[in-house]
Amino acid sequence: MDRWTWMAIRMYAPAFGLLAGSMLATFAIEGIRQSALLAGVYQAAQWLPLIGFGVGALWMLITSFRLWRWNRGESTDVCECGGLLGRERDGRYGAYRKCLACTRNINERHWR
Repeated sequence: MDRWTWMAIRMYAPAFGLLAGSMLATFAIEGIRQSALLAGVYQAAQWLPLIGFGVGALWMLITSFRLWRWNRGESTDVCECGGLLGRERDGRYGAYRKCLACTRNINERHWR
């Protein structure tokens, strides 16, 4: 696979993780429902899979929108290699962002 495919996989991985986690939580919550000891927790925990699925779906929409803008050349947060930049992080030498295509760290002054 090329680096553009890996960039898309890195961007979609958290959303797929949330969707898979919400499916697993559904099965775990059914076990809680049938347990006499944890029956009181069920009322609060029954919404966790739905919330996880909603957040995962929203994350996928935002990722798709970012990739669509990048594909059209409208994105402003692009590395010198052409890949999209990840979230801003605080580092030893100031704020930086990691390129999702080449995995380099890009300093704050290079993307603004």
